[in-house]
Amino acid sequence: MHSRIRFIEAVRRRRTTVADAAATFGISRKTAYKWLARHDSGEPGALKDRSRRPHEHPQAVDPRIAEMILEIRREQPLFGPRKLIVVAGRRHPSVELPSESTVARILRREGLVPPRRPGRCRAVRSAFAPLGDAAAPNDIWTADYMGRFTMRGGGSCNVLTVQDAHSRKLLAAAGHARADAESAKREFLALFRRSGLPARIHTDNGGPFASNGLGRLSALSVWWMRQDIEVTRSRPGHPEDNPRHERMHRDLRAKSARPPEHGLAAQQRRLDESARWMNDERPHDALGGRMPSEAYAPSTREYVERPKAFDYPDWWEKRRIQSNGHMKLRGEYIFVGRALEDEYVALEEVDDDVWRLIYRRTLLAMLVRRGKRLVTLSPPTDDEEPDSAETE
Repeated sequence: MHSRIRFIEAVRRRRTTVADAAATFGISRKTAYKWLARHDSGEPGALKDRSRRPHEHPQAVDPRIAEMILEIRREQPLFGPRKLIVVAGRRHPSVELPSESTVARILRREGLVPPRRPGRCRAVRSAFAPLGDAAAPNDIWTADYMGRFTMRGGGSCNVLTVQDAHSRKLLAAAGHARADAESAKREFLALFRRSGLPARIHTDNGGPFASNGLGRLSALSVWWMRQDIEVTRSRPGHPEDNPRHERMHRDLRAKSARPPEHGLAAQQRRLDESARWMNDERPHDALGGRMPSEAYAPSTREYVERPKAFDYPDWWEKRRIQSNGHMKLRGEYIFVGRALEDEYVALEEVDDDVWRLIYRRTLLAMLVRRGKRLVTLSPPTDDEEPDSAETE
């Protein structure tokens, strides 16, 4: 700034010509005349540096396209940039849409992206280690209760959710006054008759899906197994073993329970509408932008009212579980679990006084004689399920 003022004074006071002054101050004649013109304009701050930002941006997003993105975001406030682009492409297939990062900048500019809360860095476990991979619809269903919340006017709502692991379709979102086995069984019965049977159901270790008996079997899980459905669970205290279901719960709660409705009937209507939105309107990244309903098909396996008894191998010892949950072996009573009342389990002797206790294809425990007592041990973690038992 000091050099520019000295240059202006040298020229205006006729001390030198413009060409000589430009050479003295080390600037071109074009720059010299530019500074003289700015000084003579009399504008405040005329000699200060001006922004070099171009007046027009050739790659700027058309305001009409930005407004179209914002309109979809206002309709679907839970959609991120990827889903907004998918929906915008479906509605306006002939429009060239901006990139995901550009849409994110538009949302940030409009204040539609909440700031991230700082958190601790955590190790990430494989999402497929405990759950496994679902190659087709109905390979794996995941089930859980979303968690109790209080409705307006009082009263509790416990939401049972069932999701297909392959298509991510929310098969059920049912609000119950209590999270008990009777309510869950009634919902699953309707779901089995509507969508058929899955190959496997994955849950956590809470009720009514699990109990304190051997294998943590509950009456509900035994009922599933009698339909020849495999039952697996997440590790206790590890919700990250079923991350898809936990993530779905977060969106479902935001869509259906904030704020809650007045009464269970109104809350169920809200849940039904939220499930329809998640299945039919929200595209899913893992499905290539398709909706879950477009990737799902009902199972060809039908529910059987009276399933056949399981046929264990002839060389295994069979025991019927009594009403108090016990069975008898070598003169001793062993508690297996009330959930298996009147069911038959099998004992495979693998060594002297060592047995594998099996229900259908599931290894429940190892029985070992120590001195005069039979001791129940948890099965080895690397032991696979028995494959020698076959159904009829």
